[in-house]
Amino acid sequence: GLIGAAADTRLLRYVVVPPNEKLLAAVSTMWEAEAELILVSRNPDSRRANDLVGVVTPATLAKVLKTEQDLS
Repeated sequence: GLIGAAADTRLLRYVVVPPNEKLLAAVSTMWEAEAELILVSRNPDSRRANDLVGVVTPATLAKVLKTEQDLS
């Protein structure tokens, strides 16, 4: 996935992954990047907001970890 940071007064680190990314791979990428969010995008390379299909926060990550599904 791609790694980025939001342009705000507080640095918010995130990774961008495709919808078919396996959860453990996305979490591994997030962990390595020391990111706080996983952004799920139809086209991660585009970095366009309208390609964004989901956001995985630490709160939603706990719920998602109960299954072994893709992020779609």
